[in-house]
Amino acid sequence: MKEQVKVERVYEVQNAPPKVVLGKIIQLKPDGAKLLKQIDTLTKTPIKNQGECDAVNVGIGKLKKLRKFMKELKLGFTKPWRDAVSEVNEKYKALTEPLDTVVTQGEGTVRTWDDEQLRIQREAEEKARKAQEEAEEAARKKEAANRQRSLTLGGDGNVAPVVPAQVQKIVPYSATQSTTYRKNWGYEITNFSKVPDEYKVVDGQKVKAAMDKDKDGDPTAVIPGIKWVNNPTRVR
Repeated sequence: MKEQVKVERVYEVQNAPPKVVLGKIIQLKPDGAKLLKQIDTLTKTPIKNQGECDAVNVGIGKLKKLRKFMKELKLGFTKPWRDAVSEVNEKYKALTEPLDTVVTQGEGTVRTWDDEQLRIQREAEEKARKAQEEAEEAARKKEAANRQRSLTLGGDGNVAPVVPAQVQKIVPYSATQSTTYRKNWGYEITNFSKVPDEYKVVDGQKVKAAMDKDKDGDPTAVIPGIKWVNNPTRVR
């Protein structure tokens, strides 16, 4: 009979709107407040005898039962919704994961293409820069030779400037619309011995891994410039 009543209560709650469920819980508030006041009065002072101890235990038991019943009311309404949301999320994940995989693969392919085109562009720009420098140097040499020839022939050395040949400019590569780039500076070590000490960091994990503790748990390894320090921690 009790199980049937419990099932009916849960069923009622599952099919009730939130305000009804909240109302059912609020209806229990007077009883809970009364019990809470009784137990609070008993626990404000130390227990003097076994009778008081038994009374507190009985009161605590009643409060636990009341709290359990209130939790059942709450779960009767919230659990089906949580289960439904979980099911929807699982199905959504199953349907969208293949899409996300293809999108990620596609974006990766596009990035690879764009990166290669940008690399080719950088090489072409560097080649064009060097060619332009060579053209300007050739123009300077030619102008100097013309000036020297003028002086040799008795002239004043004033000659028309030689305009260097203009190397064709490289048209910047425009990445695809689905790809955006931003500057991402990194670094590489060219000479570690010249790096200032403040930028050199000790690898703590590597040092601890080299500790080689003995049977008493004390470190035995010797590392120049490093001293083992024991900072005991309380375990109990």
